[in-house]
Amino acid sequence: MASGLSPAAALVRAARRLDARGLVAGMDGNLSVRLGPDRFLTTATATFKAWLEEADLVEVDSHGQRLAGERIPTTEFALHAAVYRRRPDVQAVIHAHPPLATAFSLAGREVHPAVLTEGLLTLGLVPTVPYARPGTPELAEATGEALVDRRACLLAHHGAVTVGSTLEEALARMETLEQVALATWIATGLGGATPLPGAEIRALLAHQGLTPGPNG
Repeated sequence: MASGLSPAAALVRAARRLDARGLVAGMDGNLSVRLGPDRFLTTATATFKAWLEEADLVEVDSHGQRLAGERIPTTEFALHAAVYRRRPDVQAVIHAHPPLATAFSLAGREVHPAVLTEGLLTLGLVPTVPYARPGTPELAEATGEALVDRRACLLAHHGAVTVGSTLEEALARMETLEQVALATWIATGLGGATPLPGAEIRALLAHQGLTPGPNG
């Protein structure tokens, strides 16, 4: 983990930052990191992220079975596991409810990072996963598929998910997603947000090793 923090300390810090930035409310959201083969550390269910302590974290296997810790793992760990199964490069998954990005999904609109160079370089393109009930295998599998070749996705009527090779990277992507949504919303009131030209989008994606792809 960056800054010499233990995985548990890093998760607590990230969860508290999500709350401080208004990207979760109350007990919303869940975070996890990969500890090793079939070992993950995740937040417990029904925890205030602003008050999160290391005792509120649970070590689980890929099926969400508790290996260590006193609390009950988040009911949405299956969503995290579906991503980890498909993405051996991913070391951290964050599910949050960023208000503006979530509002786009409520309005049936997508967040297009291509309106900002930083958004596109940080996020790539952001698909929206169709609505499925929280905690269900349907939502978990759909999210895993959406993130096979993506760094972030919206969940219709439910929030957003970001992934990263580190927890810090996944957190930065969640913050950037909300920043892109905010800039787009402000620009809409000024006449609309104009995306970068298609050739520039392709060039920036290629620079990041990404392509528009079927999910983009």
